[in-house]
Amino acid sequence: MVEWLGHTNATVEDIYCEGPPEYKKRKINSLSSKDFDCIITEFAKSQDLPFQSLSIDTFSYMNDEYVVIAQPFTGKCIFLEWDHVEKTFRNYDNITGTSTVVCKPIVIETQLYVIMAQLFGGSHIYKRDSFANKFIKIQDIEILKIRKPNDIETFKIENNWVNLMLIFEISAMLSYHFKDAVADKA
Repeated sequence: MVEWLGHTNATVEDIYCEGPPEYKKRKINSLSSKDFDCIITEFAKSQDLPFQSLSIDTFSYMNDEYVVIAQPFTGKCIFLEWDHVEKTFRNYDNITGTSTVVCKPIVIETQLYVIMAQLFGGSHIYKRDSFANKFIKIQDIEILKIRKPNDIETFKIENNWVNLMLIFEISAMLSYHFKDAVADKA
């Protein structure tokens, strides 16, 4: 939320910290995300969403704020767009799949991509086509190489995007083998 407040052009009422003492009565938007250690008691529910979700992500695209919700039981990535007038999230778009566990948005320059990780049926990469006003599948991620993904992380190294599809079952096996290799050297 602190990051979102710093990037949004939405009008947001002042929210104040209640604790710890060094942050008491400071405006939440005056804190940086790395220094954020604020306890807020003034938050109030503003919107109910009728979705069951395994993961939620936020992103900025074309000067607007969005939320993407991965719904494993319906197999969808649901995209909601912030309505600056109504001050609520509204439906924007969706991508339909099977057992969707993660929908990871990535904005590269002015292009929006979404990596959709699924438990079954493989995972896919979609591109937002602004002329057709929809998401178009541009790449399949081999089902034999990625089995039962749990999470996706993205980051940049020297202007190159790196996408990691995390599979906790395999990472646990790697930790186990690494531990054995270290023990053998000792």
